[in-house]
Amino acid sequence: MTREQLWAIIKFSNLDKPQISKILEGSVYRDRSRWKTFIDVVLLTLGAGFLVAGIVFFFAYNWSSLPNNTKLAVAQAVVVLTCLPYFITRLNPLFRNISLTASAVLVGGMLAVFGQVYQTEALAYDLMFSWTMATSLWVVAARFAPLTLFWLLLLQVTIALFLWNKLHIDSDLPIYFAITCANFLALVLPIISSKLRLNLGSPRWFRSVVSSVCAYYMVSGFAVGLEKTESPFFIPQLILSVFVLTYWVRFGFNNRELESLAIASLSAIAIVCAIIIIKIDEGEAGLIAVTLFVLASVVYLTKRLLHLKKFWNEEQQS
Repeated sequence: MTREQLWAIIKFSNLDKPQISKILEGSVYRDRSRWKTFIDVVLLTLGAGFLVAGIVFFFAYNWSSLPNNTKLAVAQAVVVLTCLPYFITRLNPLFRNISLTASAVLVGGMLAVFGQVYQTEALAYDLMFSWTMATSLWVVAARFAPLTLFWLLLLQVTIALFLWNKLHIDSDLPIYFAITCANFLALVLPIISSKLRLNLGSPRWFRSVVSSVCAYYMVSGFAVGLEKTESPFFIPQLILSVFVLTYWVRFGFNNRELESLAIASLSAIAIVCAIIIIKIDEGEAGLIAVTLFVLASVVYLTKRLLHLKKFWNEEQQS
């Protein structure tokens, strides 16, 4: 039973105040244990973030006065110290995973110190590639969604720098295409792993964040491709956009997730707007047409999604 249905029952029923309070406390309000878990997560996350920031800023301020051996020792020590709690099984699993995530962030600083001390003259791609590869094993071992999201960010930056620095590609279309593929694979792999009984599932918020990022690069790549239809990546980008949108629609209906349907619908609206502005009319008429189309489509989309949510709730109760 959803919160809206509970409020409707309370409004049109003859329940007294003690009965209403009992229903709300049991079905709507969060109990003490849930609030305690939420506070623990927030405080652990803030503590790890402030610890990493404090270490970085302290040594950055005194960096010029430290000898090279001390710089290397300090950079390696903070990585080891933040990584060690993960191997202490008696600790809270959440604390262990957050500590490992902080260690993954500090690995980048350790690699940067190594390059500065030994004057490797490495490109930014070399740093990001080493950082991504160094934390890959931790992602597989921990299976912690925030750590996986951070690793996915490193992977996207590595892909962009590889195309820029190594392949010397000036066009943004291949970058959008590659990053869209990376985010889409991050969405599909947990589903495939669950079918293979590998238990690599991902939380709902992780899918929503990755889907939003994937939609951004997909729409941006499509818009750039409309201006460069002669590019060999335009047709693959077009096929990928259609495939991803189809996947979101099917996944949303099969699993009854409005987030996937909303992201697919908004992405389709953005693609239509790009077609109108880039290919039909870039002037005032095109802007007016896009404005009217967005207003009408968003209103219609909101109405349909609310109706669909109501239908799914009623079907679940029956």
